[in-house]
Amino acid sequence: MMGFSLQSLKKPVRIGEVTRTIKHDSGLELTLVVKHDPAFNSAFAKAQQLLTTKTTKDSFKRENQSDITGYEALIMVIGEYLVSDWNVDVNGEAVEPSGDNLLLVCENISSGLEKFLTQLFETVTSMIKEFSDTTEDAKKKPVAPHTGAWIET
Repeated sequence: MMGFSLQSLKKPVRIGEVTRTIKHDSGLELTLVVKHDPAFNSAFAKAQQLLTTKTTKDSFKRENQSDITGYEALIMVIGEYLVSDWNVDVNGEAVEPSGDNLLLVCENISSGLEKFLTQLFETVTSMIKEFSDTTEDAKKKPVAPHTGAWIET
């Protein structure tokens, strides 16, 4: 009787995640988590393309209300994939983190929005770099074949 045939003796590498909390003077707190997520990678790449397209004066005119800028797209991607928790509510009812909701939160920040967005983008950038560096380090670490342990970073 033939058994299950392994294609490789390499064990899978489980990569950790990078978590940060950022705060705004208004009392807003966001917990961001970067982890392995192919859907995020795809959405983030699409948002980055919008940031690098050549802009003209006409680029700033909206064709319709569903058109968004590159920065709005980036905020939506962050809200949709990276915000795991926040302290946002409406009349005492918790608001779930999402891309659309993060845009609404930003629209409701009356003071210090530019500072908040700068902090948000810089934090996400450093988290992605840290996660990428961690992933590369984990790939380089040998796994002892007899332990059966996962590599955790």
